[in-house]
Amino acid sequence: MLHRSIASDRRPAGKARERGAKARVSQRPDAARSSIYLTFAIGLLLAALVATSARAEIDPFYDAQKICRDFLPGFVAAPIRLERDPVRWIDDGHTLIAWRWEGDRLAPDDAAGWLACWFLPLQQSGGRWQIARLESARYGLMTRYDVQQLYKLLHILPGASHSGDEPAADYGLGYVLQQSVNALALG
Repeated sequence: MLHRSIASDRRPAGKARERGAKARVSQRPDAARSSIYLTFAIGLLLAALVATSARAEIDPFYDAQKICRDFLPGFVAAPIRLERDPVRWIDDGHTLIAWRWEGDRLAPDDAAGWLACWFLPLQQSGGRWQIARLESARYGLMTRYDVQQLYKLLHILPGASHSGDEPAADYGLGYVLQQSVNALALG
């Protein structure tokens, strides 16, 4: 009898242990799942960093080309066979990026054209691409002030292509009037 009572005493304890083990086992998948999610998130972050640095290693002029290309709507609405010339480093540290096109789909009478963007040396601009001047087949040489005015104009024109980083600004009539007065006063 003593033997049976000890065995009967052990069963509930064993069942309690089983329940405790099951409870611990059910907690482990949640912990494992969260660690898997954390590992996956870290992996995605590392992949994004590698992709960003790889883009810069593949084409260190990517941002400069994008900046220059964003000015194209000021010179040609729908370029035919748009091509970028090879990037050139000038001896004084400036970088030249040029785009060429054969014509304009929306203006068939327009001839072939080109746009050249001259960027300041990166040492002078704190490592950021800044345009020193633009030169085009249609308008000739444009100074930094002209480039600023063109940039503003492209951001107030409806339908002009924007870089996508920011929405087109909604400027009022007063701003447009002020820019018109500036353009007339400065020539």
